[in-house]
Amino acid sequence: MSVKRIVPNIESETPQKSIEFYEDFLGLKVAMDMDWIITFISESNPTSQVSIIRNDESDTPHPDVSIEVDKVDQIFANAKKQDIEIVY
Repeated sequence: MSVKRIVPNIESETPQKSIEFYEDFLGLKVAMDMDWIITFISESNPTSQVSIIRNDESDTPHPDVSIEVDKVDQIFANAKKQDIEIVY
């Protein structure tokens, strides 16, 4: 199993306001904008990413960190075997 990327997910009440900071100030580019989540990437290192997730105060869980792996089914099975709680 190999980890492809790790992305911090930062909660915000106004994700759209983060564009000015991450894009204009830091020079990152918007890779995905779904209104409730915006992901910014570095063009020189596309695995360097940060996501801003709208805090909508619902009971819907949001991961604090997203980790992309190459064998998700294997990791899922291993987590179940080890009784690791799968929240999201």
